[in-house]
Amino acid sequence: MFQIIRFNDYIEVTQAHEYDRRADKPWTRLTPKDKAAIRKELNEFKSSEMEVHEDSRHLTRSEMFRTIKSHSHVWCV
Repeated sequence: MFQIIRFNDYIEVTQAHEYDRRADKPWTRLTPKDKAAIRKELNEFKSSEMEVHEDSRHLTRSEMFRTIKSHSHVWCV
């Protein structure tokens, strides 16, 4: 299904009320401990609950570590 977009030569300008456009940014107040807890929770979710398509599984962090471990070698000098 295709949609047609038409542009108009007419431009309408109206008055807008002044308001404070600054947004609250709560992430700027996170402590390192808070950030670590969020990261831990997110990684746990990703590793146990998040579905990953079979063709993309090799791109995940846990799969990469599994591959590295299985191909690791001990080098002696």
